[in-house]
Amino acid sequence: MSCRPYEFHSPFEPHLQNFMARVTKFGSFSALILFTTLFIRFLIILPHSSRSSLDKASIFVSILLISLAIWISSSPGNFLFSFPLASVYTKMWNDGILMKPQQSCETVGNITTICLNITGTLTSLETTVVAGRFGSTELCKIDSATGRSLWKPEIKPTLRQALIEALSTTSSAYQSDGHMGNSIIGSKIEVALLRFAEAHLGLQSLEEVRSNVEILHRMAFSPSRQYSGAIVKRSNGYRLYIIGAAETVLGWCETEINDEFEQTPLLKTRREAHIEAISQYSTQSSTTISIAYTDFTQWPISDLETIRGIRGDIDSSLHGPTLIGIISVSNSLRDGITNALMDAQKSGINVRVVTGESLATARAIASESGILTDGLALEGPIFRSLSTEEMGLLLPRMQILARASPEDKRVLVGRLKDLGETVALCDDNAEAVLALKSANVSFCKGISGTEMAKNASSILLIYESFDTIVKAIRWSRSLTDAVRRCIQFQLPGIIAVVLAVVITAVADKDMKPAIGASQLLWICLILNTIAALALATNTSPIKVLDRKPEFKPSLITSNMWKMIVGQSVYQLTVTLILYFDGPLILGHDTSDLALKTKLNTIIFNTFFWMQIFNALNSRRLDNNLNIFEDVHRDISFICIICVAAGIQVVIILFGSAAFQTRPGGLDNIDWAICVVTASVSLIWGGLVRLIPDPWIFRIVEPFNELVQRLRGLACSSRSPQDEDEYNGY
Repeated sequence: MSCRPYEFHSPFEPHLQNFMARVTKFGSFSALILFTTLFIRFLIILPHSSRSSLDKASIFVSILLISLAIWISSSPGNFLFSFPLASVYTKMWNDGILMKPQQSCETVGNITTICLNITGTLTSLETTVVAGRFGSTELCKIDSATGRSLWKPEIKPTLRQALIEALSTTSSAYQSDGHMGNSIIGSKIEVALLRFAEAHLGLQSLEEVRSNVEILHRMAFSPSRQYSGAIVKRSNGYRLYIIGAAETVLGWCETEINDEFEQTPLLKTRREAHIEAISQYSTQSSTTISIAYTDFTQWPISDLETIRGIRGDIDSSLHGPTLIGIISVSNSLRDGITNALMDAQKSGINVRVVTGESLATARAIASESGILTDGLALEGPIFRSLSTEEMGLLLPRMQILARASPEDKRVLVGRLKDLGETVALCDDNAEAVLALKSANVSFCKGISGTEMAKNASSILLIYESFDTIVKAIRWSRSLTDAVRRCIQFQLPGIIAVVLAVVITAVADKDMKPAIGASQLLWICLILNTIAALALATNTSPIKVLDRKPEFKPSLITSNMWKMIVGQSVYQLTVTLILYFDGPLILGHDTSDLALKTKLNTIIFNTFFWMQIFNALNSRRLDNNLNIFEDVHRDISFICIICVAAGIQVVIILFGSAAFQTRPGGLDNIDWAICVVTASVSLIWGGLVRLIPDPWIFRIVEPFNELVQRLRGLACSSRSPQDEDEYNGY
């Protein structure tokens, strides 16, 4: 399962490919129409032309070049998606986020619910033992007045030795340098217990303790089993040490030790006292652990083939374990968790705690962090007993699932997806592989997570904090916005320039468009570089976490359609007015070749500056009129715009030979006409944003229905999967 490839498509990639294919088809069709029209005109006038063969060949080549230029300029650059993706990937890596499949980078921005494990994600990495009960008395308790741990100074040697042996043999942690201290590597709980043994029990060397006892078998902690254990050989038999969930292990025990390390019956009053202590520890956001052991005379046990046959309820062949003690390990919240949770909830994401901890511990941590409000808190056994209908009623209000097994997590993810949720699961346990694979997006801690969980997850969190998850959501939404900004900028320019070239070339008696081939290629370069470099690297002035997730994100939204159509109409209208009415407005006689070249230079320059101002318009994807918000922080955008503007000035002044502009450039009045006319697109963009969205829906809906009918007639053989990809927008 962990090696199964991801079968679902990237949300935007097929739709983006469809978009690019359609735009390319539009350009190709326009280029074909232009070439066919001009070539027919060329053939008609060819017999009656008195021009030389060289001039006739030059006319044909110019027709071919302008047609090829239209085809090239109408093809959106590959940077449209690859550069924003690479930019966001780099920023995610800097924030400790490692994306494995590409689609996760797009999906995580629209998750609607996150199922979190408490350990490490919400709580800090540093955990310590703060309280405990060993024997018949409290070895350590928390002072209610100061909140500090008060340790009992004397520990009986027999009790100390049993605790050291139990903690050392059941743990899978190890020492990197052979000495105790900060070099202990393992899970948070194991490290906290071993450091407690070092500080208060006299543990000197972990490896020395393990080498002095013969460990026959070790059972790692399992969420389904709720305990870890180790079989050690003793002089008079064999001993099984058990360390696990406090109330679970306590429920198995029939005896306990006293201060002299003698077995005594676990009376009802003593059991109730232990349960009360566990409850007290849990309400203080602590993880409670019980330590027990049981002795038997032979190994393997006669009616068990292997230790793997021992299940979570302890096989009846084993006598009831003896309780050694109960330990409370602190779970303090990470710094900044509360603010991160508020950001997630503000963005429309429902955060749930799904953990193997006790209900009291989960409730305390969820309340302290702000996750638990007025929702439901359930335990795994109760959750498993619910019917499908009951789950459907309770899940929308459930905020905590405690003592959850890996199967509980898988079922929970499946039911939430059935309810229409986009689910993210954060877990680092090997047994949660099925749940991780079934989630839309799965997170795993990159350092302390198990290898199987890392392989099954789609995103690795190097810094292992919930704040990192929120950053992943923010960068994912920024990626979506970057791609949309590129489309909103490129599409009007492509539509306007292609139609303007076709119309003016057909209308001109010499079959020369207002924007020449070299000028058209420069415009194409501007459309691609500004879109990919400037807008894709935009730090997104819109606060992306202030909006709700999109259930079915579309490539082009209604707001984008307004701006695309509006800017296309404005750019095309201005270009045609300057071409057809420019001689009258500016007082130019187009029969004069120099004045006609000047007019075409004004048209070319005006069209360029309309792209520059449209880049400012494209910084926003919503109806907010403040397109300059945080523009001073977007240094890359400002630099790229300035470089492009500088190159344009050089082209106008000195590029007459290569770009067919007016020799010597334009005068001040002409520059003012170009820049002022182009800057009106900012005002026009604000007016377009004021158009109510329902009006757009009413205008577009009839065309959409017509397209759907034509598509149904022409593409009746398309598979459902192809149809879903075809409906990119």
